[in-house]
Amino acid sequence: MSDQTHADGAREEADRVFEAGSDPHDAEASLARMDEAGRTEFLGRLAVRAALRDREGDEGAIDDLGLLEGFERAYAAAKARSTGVEGFKDLSKPAPWVAAMDAFNGDDEFVMKLCGRHVSQPPARFVRYVADALGVGVGQVRQHFAPGGHAPGIAGAENKASGKLGKGRVEDFAEAVQAADIPEELRARWLAE
Repeated sequence: MSDQTHADGAREEADRVFEAGSDPHDAEASLARMDEAGRTEFLGRLAVRAALRDREGDEGAIDDLGLLEGFERAYAAAKARSTGVEGFKDLSKPAPWVAAMDAFNGDDEFVMKLCGRHVSQPPARFVRYVADALGVGVGQVRQHFAPGGHAPGIAGAENKASGKLGKGRVEDFAEAVQAADIPEELRARWLAE
């Protein structure tokens, strides 16, 4: 679907909600089905329609500012639900990884490799496992491991691990998992794709 078709669909949905009386529950349901770009287009269209109605002097108009604020709250709630996370966590910092250490069998060396992006792009199954363990969205974990993201390495972390990797060096994901101190079942699951 092209961006223009996508934007047209969001505007049409906004028109439908507006013409049906601007029920916040309808707006919330519509927002929940849209991506970020669609939500922005949807809310913008509602704001324009409300401003035009005020200009025309519709005596039956409801408080459009309150309505827009209600839509924005619904949008924020839908966005939080759609990401399924508590909030953004900086995955380049050790704190979220250390908090989830048990999910990685307490292997701090392996966890620091993950945190510092010292492993190659992991498979989708592992990305989902990490997202669940850290309490973040899959997209954020993909972004963390994506080529061209932030430079690999956490200051000093590579000097603390016994299997030191030089700054900027990346180990093959499969090799890192093979070297990790984890149960065989977990190793097999992470490497299966």
